[in-house]
Amino acid sequence: MSNAKKNAKSPEELQAALQSLIAQGRKDGMVRSEDLNALLEKMDLSPEKIEEIYDRFDAMNIQIISPELELDLDDDLDLV
Repeated sequence: MSNAKKNAKSPEELQAALQSLIAQGRKDGMVRSEDLNALLEKMDLSPEKIEEIYDRFDAMNIQIISPELELDLDDDLDLV
């Protein structure tokens, strides 16, 4: 059996992970794009479903922050 099969998570576990990411995003007002993309890759969703998830984050005012923007935000914090 391959490692991918051993480490595969059930749909319920993936859904719980997505809900956890949403909860964290609500708390922080943002999620890291790499965290969201890593989870979405494991979920094996259609492009339409992925778009729906991005729309859900937008509707909840949760920003999806790219690594480049994250660096810019860190730079701004150094100025304070």
